[in-house]
Amino acid sequence: MIWVTTKDGSRLALNIDRIERIELNPISQSKESNIFLVGGNRLTVAEDPDSIVDSIVNAKAAVIAMSLTMTTYLDRNSTMEDIPKLRVLHPEESKS
Repeated sequence: MIWVTTKDGSRLALNIDRIERIELNPISQSKESNIFLVGGNRLTVAEDPDSIVDSIVNAKAAVIAMSLTMTTYLDRNSTMEDIPKLRVLHPEESKS
């Protein structure tokens, strides 16, 4: 999941596995993006395509890192309760 800002200023978490393609909004004077989702829905967001792609790469890297951490812990005959939990912060939380 990544955080995006809709045209009305609200923030929402978007499932990156549902993204089909991202395009710069040609009508907008700012760097808004159109995100096309699997299933045909389109979402217009305030972020530019490059920052969305960066967010997707970071989110996928976090999943891979957690997977490697889990494998390491399980290889040591640990239980699932011993595995550190991944906590996703809202952007405002991460600033504090």
